[in-house]
Amino acid sequence: MPFLIARTVDFSGGIIDRRVGWLRRREMLHVLCMCVKLKYALPLAQMGLAAALARCHHVWEIATRYDDMPGPSPALRLLHSIDWPVLLVPGYRIMPFPWSGVTVVAVTGLLWYWVALTLNEFRQRRQVLMFTRVPLRIAGDLFLIVSGVFLGLYCAVTVSQGPLFDMPHIGSKWLWFLPTVAFQFTWFIALISLFGRDVIQIPEFRDFMSFE
Repeated sequence: MPFLIARTVDFSGGIIDRRVGWLRRREMLHVLCMCVKLKYALPLAQMGLAAALARCHHVWEIATRYDDMPGPSPALRLLHSIDWPVLLVPGYRIMPFPWSGVTVVAVTGLLWYWVALTLNEFRQRRQVLMFTRVPLRIAGDLFLIVSGVFLGLYCAVTVSQGPLFDMPHIGSKWLWFLPTVAFQFTWFIALISLFGRDVIQIPEFRDFMSFE
């Protein structure tokens, strides 16, 4: 009788172990699929949005080409708030359409691919995706922190100016103003908090700051 009980317990334990192993493999496969979907879906979605906003801005330029100092379109302000690194491209502001749109879409794809990889890295290891060499990592963190500060100032200026223009037939100025401010503020908080946390965790940077 004890022998039968032991065999039954061993058999049940084997079934449970296989069940647990199967569930773990399924969970890992699900996480992997989610990471792959995020890595490609997020850049593609943002590239489509950037192309649409660039097209809206081009329509604005055509409609206001005879106006006296029409200013930036709401679509362009929103585009720069979402995909701000495009402003770092030399000569971007003087590029004619469609080259400006192509530049925006290309930069947007690279930006949001990096964002997707960073989100996956932070979800798995609670770290951001940055250079492995310490000097480059510190420089990259500090650059993004400074960029976050400038985006915070940009957000303050946008709020102080308020909604400037309506986009004809594409919604009121508030429909463009609110997401513009939301993206600027989100970038401001995300860059300073994430990369400020990352640079503080670098021992060489802490040693340098304590020496000062």
